[in-house]
Amino acid sequence: RFSDKLGLLGDDESQDGIIAATMDAMTINQVDFTLFYRHLTKVCAGGNEDSLLELFSDTEAGRELLRHWRDHIRADKAEQEQRLKIMQENNPVFIPRNHRVAEAIRAGEEGDFKPFHQLVKVLSKPFDEQPEYAEYEKAPKPNEIVHETFCGT
Repeated sequence: RFSDKLGLLGDDESQDGIIAATMDAMTINQVDFTLFYRHLTKVCAGGNEDSLLELFSDTEAGRELLRHWRDHIRADKAEQEQRLKIMQENNPVFIPRNHRVAEAIRAGEEGDFKPFHQLVKVLSKPFDEQPEYAEYEKAPKPNEIVHETFCGT
């Protein structure tokens, strides 16, 4: 599963190292899981790496991880188009983030179901680019973090 998220199409044990290094770097730098893979997919598509590096508290750690990742993708010799397709199929743009779910629940309790319907609409196509809903892609701000989850999340 993580090989697909990273776009590693070979089937060898050397992938274990890059997967472990990725998870370690993300943990140490408190990088949002979904945003990391989302931005890595953009890098694979030829996009700028700056948005990915901005996720890291230590940008040099992010650069090192990117170098390591690029070494692996060069080594597996897969077609770029195939790699990108697999990454796009395994790295959603939108997920049901707890702060958005909490927002929809609060509004619903007050009789306003618009946030719920909008969230359902966005999440009905989690792998599609939906620029008009870009705010749903973002991780919560510190004051939006949900410390208690709900039944069903």
